[in-house]
Amino acid sequence: MNHGHAPSWSGMVRGTVLTSLLAGIGYFLLAAGTIHLTSNGRDIATVWAANAVLLALLLDRPKRRWGAILVAGFIGNAAANLVTRGTIEAPLFYGVANIVEVVIAALGLRASTEEGGILHRPTNVFRLFLWAGLLAPLASAFLGAGTAVLVFDEPFLRSLTTWYASDALGLLIFTPLLYALFRGDYGRSIYAMTPLQRLEMGGVLLLTAATCIVVFRSHQLPILFLVAMPITLTNFRVGALGTKLAILITAVIGGLYTMHDLGPITLASSDPRVQALFFQFFLACLLLGELPVGAALAAQQSLLQTLAERERAMRLMASQSPDLLLSFDERGVCRYALGAARSLLGDVPKAFIGQGIECLTADPAVLVEASRQAREDRQGVYLAEFQPCNKPDLHLEASFRATVDDRGNFLGTLASIRDITARKQQELALVRYAQTDDLTGLLNRAGFLQKLGTAIAGDERGDICIALIDMDHFKRINDNRGHQAGDAVLQEIGARLSSQVRATDAVGRLGGDEFVVLMPRCGWDTAREIGNRLVAAVGRTPIVLPDGGPAVTASISCGIARYRKGWTMAQFLSEADRALYEAKGAGRDRIMCA
Repeated sequence: MNHGHAPSWSGMVRGTVLTSLLAGIGYFLLAAGTIHLTSNGRDIATVWAANAVLLALLLDRPKRRWGAILVAGFIGNAAANLVTRGTIEAPLFYGVANIVEVVIAALGLRASTEEGGILHRPTNVFRLFLWAGLLAPLASAFLGAGTAVLVFDEPFLRSLTTWYASDALGLLIFTPLLYALFRGDYGRSIYAMTPLQRLEMGGVLLLTAATCIVVFRSHQLPILFLVAMPITLTNFRVGALGTKLAILITAVIGGLYTMHDLGPITLASSDPRVQALFFQFFLACLLLGELPVGAALAAQQSLLQTLAERERAMRLMASQSPDLLLSFDERGVCRYALGAARSLLGDVPKAFIGQGIECLTADPAVLVEASRQAREDRQGVYLAEFQPCNKPDLHLEASFRATVDDRGNFLGTLASIRDITARKQQELALVRYAQTDDLTGLLNRAGFLQKLGTAIAGDERGDICIALIDMDHFKRINDNRGHQAGDAVLQEIGARLSSQVRATDAVGRLGGDEFVVLMPRCGWDTAREIGNRLVAAVGRTPIVLPDGGPAVTASISCGIARYRKGWTMAQFLSEADRALYEAKGAGRDRIMCA
């Protein structure tokens, strides 16, 4: 067990030692170089980059490993101050102030690293400005300025201002750069680039450097605004990693020229302190202008990548799904189609893009109404059944719901379409079973009345006729030959009646030996002709029974009525029944018209 953990423990120790060496040596070199180049050895440096080394290392590591990094940084800070300033008091107090600053900034920025990076989104940039650009350097500025007053007899307010500005700029400029460098972001990004992209990155950074050289070499023209142009170009073309380098290039080139009393900064004042303050203000404005833009672009790019990934995943799922998704804009025009368009609608998805809802079916009224209801009720889901134009044998169901933006503004509707043919066939089979007479296979009373009601509701010209039919002396057949023979006779009569009517007519058995025929779009002459055929078909040929006995001669009486507007079904049937009794009274085996 111990041997298994030894490599992991030794690796962790080795990593801690290397990180601590990086923190200590990096801090010493940056601190000593900054003090030497931007300070007179007594006052505070113009731009303090060393704290960014510690902060970048802390942000990429758990809190339990912060101690070694902070100790190494404190030693590096003390050594740099001792070498450049030659005192022992200043290193101790300056070291405490810098460590306090780094810890405050690290604690405040931890949330940003958990969200993908300190410049990953605009909220993270705001957090960077708040903690690294305001709170942390302001807290340490009082300690640093107090040390400058006590040890070097420097003015407190000037020391406080210089400390705050130099530390804030150092953290804002160098922390994002070093954090990305230590995490390997630059290496991964450059490795993932195409040769053309690497060339473009190098080109815009060289353009930034060239622009800075031209701008800061000129001490006659105030053309500082030109510096922002290549940095903005870098922001858009390369991204946040390139922007960090571009700002660093600007800070280094601008700082070096300003220290040598060159460039447009010197036009503000001949006092080096005022020049340093003006240069700090310029860098602060540059950061405030470019970093939020870069973060917004990075967030937008991340969002676009996320949306692209989700769209690919959705398309993959849709390609495996038996359903179809159609998105319609506020005008009812299809914006995109995903899923089984060919199997459901008979064409590829792109064929429906740019088309309206009307292209889906020959009778789009139900779809248009469901879409309208979804638009009015933003929360509800509305269903509509239809049969597609290209596949009329299918029964489809569309579920419509509204799509809205964050403010609740209507954007369009989303329709989910699925095949319900099997369910519809099952429903129709159940309906047929419920409306079918078990003995004859004709419509039963409920089925016939449903057909009759539908016909009456759609009638406009009063050309509906019904024939009410009753067998003559059916009781004798049951009494003499038995109920089984009677059932066989009813079955045969039902078959003969069905063979004599039109395709649009409907034949039913109301019960017992009573039959009925519905004849829509039928005048008196046609109704009489059909009635005569019915009577003849039954009486013309005796009915052979399955028991092998003598054939049965049967006849029917038929009463025909024509619908009058305003009648109920009961009145209509009653009129046909009256004609039927007239036929029976006249001797049976005939028709009578009401």
